[in-house]
This record gives sequence, C-alpha cells and structure tokens, in this order.
Amino acid sequence: MKQLTPDIEHERVQLLKKQRILDTEAEEIYDNFVYLATAICGTPIALISLVDEKRQWFKAKVGLDLSETPRELSFCAHTLVDQDVLIVPDTFSDERFASN
Repeated sequence: MKQLTPDIEHERVQLLKKQRILDTEAEEIYDNFVYLATAICGTPIALISLVDEKRQWFKAKVGLDLSETPRELSFCAHTLVDQDVLIVPDTFSDERFASN
C-alpha cells in the first residue's frame, strides 16, 4: 500500500489526536449518521472511521461488532494516499481487500 509522506502523516495523526475523539464512547449524533447512511445506501454496514498510526477505529458503526481493525486492513487507509474517490466494485476480487 502506498503511504503518505512522513511529514504529512505525522501532522494528520497529530491533528486527529488533538481532537480527543479517539476511544471515546458512542454518541447519538454519530450513530444517527451511520443509521442514515445504511438507509440511504441500502447497505448492511456503515462506519465512521478514524485512522491513526496503527489502526482504523470506529466512532460509530452499524452491522459490525468490531471496534477497530489494523490500519493495513482498512479501506480508509487507502483513501488517505489518493486524491480520488475510492470505488471498489467487488471487494472479493480486489487483492487489497479480498481477505478483509
């Protein structure tokens, strides 16, 4: 997987940590967003994910019992390195995500 430059990645993670949202309790407003996303998109899973140095942590989630996953398994880590929208038509045939 491509990586962000160390300077940009360090700054991004520091800004994330400054928000003091990582590892906080569930909050109704965030939960409402993921429930709305599943309704609009017709998907069984919706997440609000935050990516630090080692993991993807879920601030809000529907359809998933995990609270976090390793960064290297996360879809979101891929979105950090490209300017384009990430579209994965079939996760099972995409080698980056086939075992996710």
